[in-house]
Amino acid sequence: MATNSILMMVKNRLRSNLHELKYDITEEDALRLARFLLEDLDAARWRVVPADPTKKMVDASLTAMRDSRKRESWVKPRQKHKWRLAAGIEASPDWKIQKRSDES
Repeated sequence: MATNSILMMVKNRLRSNLHELKYDITEEDALRLARFLLEDLDAARWRVVPADPTKKMVDASLTAMRDSRKRESWVKPRQKHKWRLAAGIEASPDWKIQKRSDES
């Protein structure tokens, strides 16, 4: 079963943490639990992003800052931070898109 890196990372962490708690589950069950966890987070409108931003995320944040200068002459730092984070999160890898491309 082909899967993406975010799903596999969650599955591996879940399985190792359950093993430390003396619960042994199969690879397939760990993968199913990880997928359900990611789907629930997605349904609650949460987004799983890498701890270290990817180049695409950093570039999107920088582009958002350049575009903000064109929009307005002066913006509060808090608003800049919101734009920068929103652009970075939007550019983060999406586990559903990767899952579909892996399956085809």
